[in-house]
Amino acid sequence: MGEAATAIEAGEMLSLIQTPLAGDNPCGEDPRYSDDFSAIKTEVEKLSGTDFDRIKELAASVLSKESKDLRVLGYLALAELREEGVAALADVVRGYTFVLENWWEQCHPQRPNARQAAIDWLNNPRFVAFVEHVPDASDAAALESLQEAIKALLAQIGERLPDMVPPWRELKEAVAKRLKAQQQSAPAAPPSNDQPAANKEAPQRREPTPSAPPPPASAAGGKIGSDKEFTGATREILTYLRQQRDWQRMVGYARAFRWGGMPLPPNEGGRTRIPAPRQPALAAVETAMGKNAWEDAFLACESAFMEPGGQFCLQLQQWAEQAATQMNQPQLAALIANETRGLLERLPGLVELRYDNDEPFVAASCEAWLDELRQAGGEGGGHAAPAVESDIPEADAKAAAKADGLAAGLAVLDAHPAKSARERAAVTLAKARICLGQGRAELAYPALHALATQLEDSGAANWAPDFAVQVWRALEQATKSGGKKAGLSEADVKAQLAQLKAKICQADLTAAAAIY
Repeated sequence: MGEAATAIEAGEMLSLIQTPLAGDNPCGEDPRYSDDFSAIKTEVEKLSGTDFDRIKELAASVLSKESKDLRVLGYLALAELREEGVAALADVVRGYTFVLENWWEQCHPQRPNARQAAIDWLNNPRFVAFVEHVPDASDAAALESLQEAIKALLAQIGERLPDMVPPWRELKEAVAKRLKAQQQSAPAAPPSNDQPAANKEAPQRREPTPSAPPPPASAAGGKIGSDKEFTGATREILTYLRQQRDWQRMVGYARAFRWGGMPLPPNEGGRTRIPAPRQPALAAVETAMGKNAWEDAFLACESAFMEPGGQFCLQLQQWAEQAATQMNQPQLAALIANETRGLLERLPGLVELRYDNDEPFVAASCEAWLDELRQAGGEGGGHAAPAVESDIPEADAKAAAKADGLAAGLAVLDAHPAKSARERAAVTLAKARICLGQGRAELAYPALHALATQLEDSGAANWAPDFAVQVWRALEQATKSGGKKAGLSEADVKAQLAQLKAKICQADLTAAAAIY
């Protein structure tokens, strides 16, 4: 943190919030598309490792230079409580009240629903968890100051939004409870001989266990009274498991939470109203994978999975399984694969759905992996690999590609002696599937297109339909992902996909039913 940030920490935050911005509008413009706002949200939404100092610095910059925004004020309030304590939170709460009282018409966000959601965000359970463990949590004066600030803020919210259920009921109760405990213990502290024993007990109850993070807010209260509290508690549990590096329980718990009882989303012609995952969240995974930072990639997958729309992005599951494999965590990789297979068995129609921007739930580069999961689970119809292919080391090649890269996997297949035209075709198919599994559809497409043409010209599609279906299915996946790079127009891609689907249906209806 720089000198400016240190000065703000010293007690100038309230003044910063109350100072109008230059120009005609004291509240500036909506910051939601600014880089600083996006960076703040990214930090706030992390399951663990949140940089609260960065949130403070960026929030102060937005509030002093760009916008008086209720969302940013909420994020700042959480960061100030976490890093500075109760007194610092009280200052931000007073600033929040000042904005509502003086700039209600001009502050952001402007849309009523978004404004109410920004205020409702103050119910984030981390407020209650943090207030129990900050340095001045036992400072009666600081607690009284916060209590008064919250009271004034809730009065202002009630005046502006009389129909809204006011936030911070749990925080009010937590502050009142701590304040009462301090007021009761303060007078008896000096004189009594047996008082020291009581004094020893109180701090022990307040101190967090050094080896573990604070308990979830809902767990501290002993009850969960709403879906919102349940979600908050779940995020706290996942944060704890992440900090403990308990990957398997974290993965299992997250998928039980996101997928357990999940119905097939309503859709019109396959298009849902579900927003696609944020591109920065997906890019974070790909960047980590590109650097071979596999644990970072795995954790980025898990974070993106918990974001809106992330539970439907099956590409994240493939990446997470790949990362777990590279982390030398075979049981974790198997858990991810098994959970995904179970989801597909329960909701097979999921693979045909699309987000509200028309992007598919299943990226073309992910289809080969999902096919493997189905086949491993006994699904997939009549297109299992024929016996003549059993000697081809495709599984070894796939493992080598995952461990050491695509070239290493292809080298395993190059070393296999193909004794017949059929075996050479099978090796070509295996190579193409390895390429697809590594996200290199543009390499697989020409080989598969040539192989499909060879099958039809020789009539092999008639006497080896199982093998033909495998080739057509792989070519279908390569066409979706790599057809345009191979020079096909959008119309050509659609036409070829329709032809391949028709061929698969004609050759094996059972396989087609499993695929489509």
